[in-house]
Amino acid sequence: MSVTTEDLTNADPIEWLKNDHRIIRRMLQELNGTTPADSSAHFESLKKLLSLHNAIEENIVYPALAKIAGDRDQALELFHETAEADILVFSLSQARARDDEAAFQAGVEELTNAILEHVQVEERQAFPLLESAGPRVLSQLANDIVKFRSSLTASSAV
Repeated sequence: MSVTTEDLTNADPIEWLKNDHRIIRRMLQELNGTTPADSSAHFESLKKLLSLHNAIEENIVYPALAKIAGDRDQALELFHETAEADILVFSLSQARARDDEAAFQAGVEELTNAILEHVQVEERQAFPLLESAGPRVLSQLANDIVKFRSSLTASSAV
């Protein structure tokens, strides 16, 4: 279960992102262990969370990493990795639409490996840089994430 907007308002944004990472890892494990009949619902849930999480990182976290933490190269690399994950998710959707279970399972494995590597870089390198910027910056980051997330979830309800 993801952290709610209310939880995030007073939370450390880095912990919120790490919580999403834990949920995404668990969802990937579940997707790897499901039967073809059950994998569609698991995949759609994962796709929804990844879309929201990646949008937040691409629009809020990586620009902050580049500007505030001064690591433009890493921010760009992480941005490109999320774009690659989006392409993999699209490929999985196409495999699912064709009922190509072999391609779907191979894609799940590729997506899992890519996400696990990406998360490791974020948590070991990028997030500590943001944390070193101090509590005022983290508070602003949390506020920006709340506003952005609210705008995305409100527009999807329309």
